Amino acid sequence: MGEKRSLHDVLEAFSRPCPVFDRSIIKSPEKAIKWNLQIDNNLSLHWQGSVVLVQIDPKPFAKGSIRSAHKYVDLTNPTQTFVAKFTLNSKKATREYFFNDVLMQTFCSKWADTYNKRNPPKKVAFLPSYVLELIERPDASGQPTVCAAEPYIEGDYQKHNSNFGFVNTSYGADNTESRNTPQAFSHFTYQLSGQELIVVDVQGVNDFYTDPQIHTKSGKGFGEGNLGNEGIQKFLTKHQCNPLCNYLKLERIGATKRQLLRGTLPAVTLEVDHVEGTMVANPAGDDDGQSLISPRPGVPRPPLTGKDAAKRNALRMSGGRSSQPVVGETDSQPSTPSQERKPAIQSQPETKPVATSSENGGSSSSSAKVESGSSSVSPDSASRIHKRTPSSETKKPERKWDLKSFKNVDNIRGKEAECIVGDEQNLYSGTPEGQIVVYDAAEKKMKWFFQPHKKTVKGLAVRGTSIYSGSLDGSLRESDLTLGASQVTPVNEAKDKSEINTIYLKDNMIFTGCGDKTIKVWDIRSFKCVQTLAAQTVSTSGHTKAVKAVCVMGKYCFSGSNDKQLLVWDLSTGSVVTNLQGHEGWVKTLHGAGSTLISGSHDETIRVWNWPTLQCVAELKARDRVEAVHLSSQALFSAAGDYVEVWDPEKKYEKVTALNLRMSVTCLYPQEKDLYCGVKSDQLRLWFCDYLDESPS
Repeated sequence: MGEKRSLHDVLEAFSRPCPVFDRSIIKSPEKAIKWNLQIDNNLSLHWQGSVVLVQIDPKPFAKGSIRSAHKYVDLTNPTQTFVAKFTLNSKKATREYFFNDVLMQTFCSKWADTYNKRNPPKKVAFLPSYVLELIERPDASGQPTVCAAEPYIEGDYQKHNSNFGFVNTSYGADNTESRNTPQAFSHFTYQLSGQELIVVDVQGVNDFYTDPQIHTKSGKGFGEGNLGNEGIQKFLTKHQCNPLCNYLKLERIGATKRQLLRGTLPAVTLEVDHVEGTMVANPAGDDDGQSLISPRPGVPRPPLTGKDAAKRNALRMSGGRSSQPVVGETDSQPSTPSQERKPAIQSQPETKPVATSSENGGSSSSSAKVESGSSSVSPDSASRIHKRTPSSETKKPERKWDLKSFKNVDNIRGKEAECIVGDEQNLYSGTPEGQIVVYDAAEKKMKWFFQPHKKTVKGLAVRGTSIYSGSLDGSLRESDLTLGASQVTPVNEAKDKSEINTIYLKDNMIFTGCGDKTIKVWDIRSFKCVQTLAAQTVSTSGHTKAVKAVCVMGKYCFSGSNDKQLLVWDLSTGSVVTNLQGHEGWVKTLHGAGSTLISGSHDETIRVWNWPTLQCVAELKARDRVEAVHLSSQALFSAAGDYVEVWDPEKKYEKVTALNLRMSVTCLYPQEKDLYCGVKSDQLRLWFCDYLDESPS
């Protein structure tokens, strides 16, 4: 009976339909040369090439600011999915670039083997990587298009550390050994190499890693991501030895040793002056956390007690004032011969509106402010500066905006804008041709323009009848707006040796972010540079590439740069206090408001920082590279690619809507519920939202 049943099953199997291959995966296969690397124990390299047929999905499943990732099938192994990684930088799309990447990842896999021999609780592995030369897909030079490839793995992708000091500690309370593994592995490579190199940029799914970076003490080899000894010290500065480091018997990296490391930038809470210290005069009575504070001349500041510190912070955050007179330091006050006086940043004697803007949209950017003395208030309250009610009166609650109701209500014909500022009567924009355009804010039309610069205007600031502008031609100018288009000429002018990428006006000082890696401070009364913020020696901290964004809060200056750093400078000493870590691309835009600092980057993220603790309280994923940010009283606006994204601060910065302008957005300027957007065309786009109580039900 059993034999009959077995025969019946065989006969039934023969009657089943033959298998059919899924032809969808071979719609457009292409030939490629697949290069595989083997490294033997003597570190000899053995490259082996083979011809394969591949089907690459034209649509990326992931895309960043540096590369795009596409799934593909190797028809010699159609059951497994692979990933092809293409660089978005045509200058890097060379054979050498991709072969070096595969070499580095394969070399890291040898380090993983060495690490695993120590029998750690969790073993690690680097994905096998290959080079694909798509011989039927020529690039612009006629050579085969080249990309990197590796197996595709499903799962939660995490970045554990970066090549510039970021160490992920956001794993919650469950700080298990597997969470400690990536950091301990980096530490392990540093010690076992005799402190000659370190493997960082550890990222991937679980303990399967990919896209690492190696720093060498000499700075040689392993591509331009090798930051040498500086990159090594950046990791060691942030790394905290964990139980797995102890298990592996690694040399402990303690606080004493970190203080000796080059470029050490510890996490800090910025100083907010004692409640009995004096502040710069503020006739408007508002304080958004950005007033520049100086101690009473000749009186040493007493040490803070816990109660004083709490009282000071509460006072500062609420915009309160000490009952004592507020007297700012003036130029007439004597300075001691033994101590060089830093330039005092004074409030203006008159109450004048001021707005600052830069192409990066940052604190200096399309974020307009109206300052009275050292205070900063929103543009919509500028008209009420002289009509303030006594503090005892109850303020009317601010009407809520319907952030979902933004609509494009007008396109104002004019010229392409790189930056925008405004006052109650006019809007002002800087153009790529070096012009400043004046728009009528009420009529929503261009009035006139003039040309103070030879190259792109990257930053503007308005105070009273003067407009200040900085340009890629290296010039900083003050122009008198009362003279009209035909007669306007620079009232004051200063020339820098490098391009000016952004400006920020604070009291009687203008801060410029420059192409020579510095921030310069200019006194607008003399138009002289009175301070330069930069690395003074190779062993001190500073920017290593052009500065693109500047913001001043209290006595501290924040600067963002193409070196992917966000540095915090103490203006009283001219030195770096710390750096705010997390961004993996150019830090292009900054904006400070109240107790919050916003930073936007080409890594397609926006970070929200608490002032003065400097804790990152939110990381927001943008649609594209972030070019501009502005935090208003009820919304955070960001420009990314063709979109302006609107985030709600009251809902933990939840994204409310994304406005599609169908054209690259260059700058932002919110004015109450009006939102002006500069785009890559000869017009300004005006968007408007309703109040919640006006929105249709």
